[in-house]
Amino acid sequence: MAALFLKICTVVYVLSAFGYLGYLLLPHLKTDRLGTWLMGVGLLLHLATIVERWFELGVTPVTDFREGLSFLAFTMGVVYLPIQIRVRRPVIGAFVAPLVVVAMTSALLVPPEGGPVPENLRSVWLPIHISMAFLGDAALAVAAAVAVLYLLLERKMKRKELRGRFIERLPSLETLDRLNYNLVRFGFVLLSMAIITGTLWAGQLWDGYFSWEPRQTSAIVAWLLYAMLILARWLVGWRGRRAAFITLVGFVVMIGSFVTLRLLDIGRHMGTYA
Repeated sequence: MAALFLKICTVVYVLSAFGYLGYLLLPHLKTDRLGTWLMGVGLLLHLATIVERWFELGVTPVTDFREGLSFLAFTMGVVYLPIQIRVRRPVIGAFVAPLVVVAMTSALLVPPEGGPVPENLRSVWLPIHISMAFLGDAALAVAAAVAVLYLLLERKMKRKELRGRFIERLPSLETLDRLNYNLVRFGFVLLSMAIITGTLWAGQLWDGYFSWEPRQTSAIVAWLLYAMLILARWLVGWRGRRAAFITLVGFVVMIGSFVTLRLLDIGRHMGTYA
């Protein structure tokens, strides 16, 4: 049943992405509300799948790579939807919804690993660490989508391509820069908490709190990049294109480690994919 619900969720997310893309690319279409409603429906169905799986396993359902990708897709939608409701800039959904679709499609392509749940996952630290890690990753992923939109708009402005419905539907550069900064701050706080809880958990399972395990190390590298961005904005006023670029670099490091270390089967990150 869970596998069927995941497929239905993916279809709904794909339709949502088409709704947002239609709004962005086809001036005569007003499908943004459809995209938002479908995103909400997809999240509700996805939540039902996660809850069902949670009761089935007895732990937070991120015990293999398939579930990790699915949970990442869910948290990206959870972070984005309130932004859309509050800011009412559906053009951002045209960049976020495809990320959700990519994560969900990838999850469906990865076969479930099966087998018993490792005992080290039956810990009170798991839901705490996982929720912080995935929500932080999701916020930074949405920030990366906003950064791409910022760079696209800035390029068009430099070329003085300021006509057309496409440009009219884009937020201002200031709005995008502020939203990117707020998302980075939110994601940075959650990433910090995820690193702290993960380190405390590792101290109970391994020989020490920090052992240069690849996932730990990559998380620290991403944390340092985002810390540099926030401090540089406070101290020397970094913003705009430079901030957007660093946001993208941090996202590449973060998502690259999430995927690459799992595909290469490197590290011993406690069987979870945060």
